[in-house]
Amino acid sequence: MKDSFLSYKEEERNAKILLWVLYVIVVSYQIFYAIVLENKSLTDKGYSVLWQVICGTAILGVNIYLIKKEKANFVKYACVFAYLGIEIANIFSYMLYNEAAFDGVNIIEIILIFFVPIFLNKKYFVFILSTIVVKYVIYLFVLKEVKGFMYLIMYTLVLIAAYIILN
Repeated sequence: MKDSFLSYKEEERNAKILLWVLYVIVVSYQIFYAIVLENKSLTDKGYSVLWQVICGTAILGVNIYLIKKEKANFVKYACVFAYLGIEIANIFSYMLYNEAAFDGVNIIEIILIFFVPIFLNKKYFVFILSTIVVKYVIYLFVLKEVKGFMYLIMYTLVLIAAYIILN
């Protein structure tokens, strides 16, 4: 697997696919979670839903700007950096207030992992792997959340399997 052997058109197509899949799955998941699992309407959460919409729209705007400026290869990294920023805020919230419960299941991580084979990029693979490993190491050792170990092993094995399949 070379560092990057996709043409710009392929990178642009992959970036658009990533954005469509990411936003369709996340919005569907949020609607399903709010209505079915919590048995509430979408407006019951109020402030948190508004914050998610603002962040999601800002991230989408940045990614569309990157595609328009012919920098589609940075879209996948912009999504990961946005995810990192949100996770850092979540970790700080957990440390300071212990209000954000650790559940380990994160739909964004799963989407980013499944897009490793589509982008066929060794740098992206290493970036995703290190991001996920560092997150769960922080949960495991700093926050003493033992549940983080299972997710650390599971996601690492899935990423290594994806890497082996790509080679």
